[in-house]
Amino acid sequence: MSIDYSTEARFLEHMFFLNDFQGDIWSGEHGGSPPRTMRIAGEHGGSPLQTMRKVFRLAIMVLVLSLWVSPALAQEDTVFVTTAFREATLYEGPGITYFPRGILGAGIEVNIIERNRIGNWLYVERTNRGGIVTLSGWVMTGYLNTGNTLRLSEVPVNDDLADAVPENVNSRSMSRLYGEPIIPTISAAMHAVYARGQELGNDNYTVTKVGDSLSAGDAYLTVMSNDGYDLSPYDYLEETFLYFRDALAPPSTAARIGMSSLVVFDPMWADAELCEGNESPLECEYRRKRPVIAMIMFGPNDVRAMDTETYTTQMSQLVEATMAQGIIPVLSTFSCDPE
Repeated sequence: MSIDYSTEARFLEHMFFLNDFQGDIWSGEHGGSPPRTMRIAGEHGGSPLQTMRKVFRLAIMVLVLSLWVSPALAQEDTVFVTTAFREATLYEGPGITYFPRGILGAGIEVNIIERNRIGNWLYVERTNRGGIVTLSGWVMTGYLNTGNTLRLSEVPVNDDLADAVPENVNSRSMSRLYGEPIIPTISAAMHAVYARGQELGNDNYTVTKVGDSLSAGDAYLTVMSNDGYDLSPYDYLEETFLYFRDALAPPSTAARIGMSSLVVFDPMWADAELCEGNESPLECEYRRKRPVIAMIMFGPNDVRAMDTETYTTQMSQLVEATMAQGIIPVLSTFSCDPE
């Protein structure tokens, strides 16, 4: 089998940039922390938890940045100054698993010193007239008035601090998930899935979504295809945004209100106008678009109708069916704002 590694490298580079963007948007405009359970399925077989642990988070590129809070930002000698639009907790590191170290009140001016790689956490300091630091810590970017002046490409990146401190998490399963880096090395399994997709004719520019009403809405991914956009501080993601945006306009036959990990395999739920006879919504969507990535999110409807064992079976089947088509599955669950 021959693989065009130059093409693959470029595609995977875009995947990394998309992954960066995901946490920024989710924790930004909506105020919630990025979902730690968002992962690309990395290996065949096993439960969703086992597969999710092998993977890295990929983009939920919901362009709510055009609604970013009004500017309250100034720049002096590459030091960005900003305020919080609401009270926000400061942490010892870039994540909610680090210990809190203080509170940043609304309207309090601070200097932006550095960011984590993704940019959804910023390290800020407040100094007095004598230059003494009186308040410092890591805060979610989404709680700050970033305006139109801040450019994350110009903020130094801190690569020394881990994304999380798993031992601080009071849950064995969540601790295991937090233990995985947000942007790890892409596994050999995903390289193999990508290569198979190229053999089958998958389109490197196409991403689709599979899920319930949370995925079906236009505010999730589809909004990227609208005319006009404002990335605000996330300027370094423009190339990736332009790379994928056109493929996200058409609706997905595998994402609709009421859908679950069970009925996505049921031909009764397929669109009669777009799908072939006895074709499930999932089969229909993959045949029509030949995507290279599938953003998959099920859960709200599933927990009402099935137990953990059934859900595990259905999600495993969904992952297997997706990878069999040479499509990289990106699994996500709910996010939660501890504040």
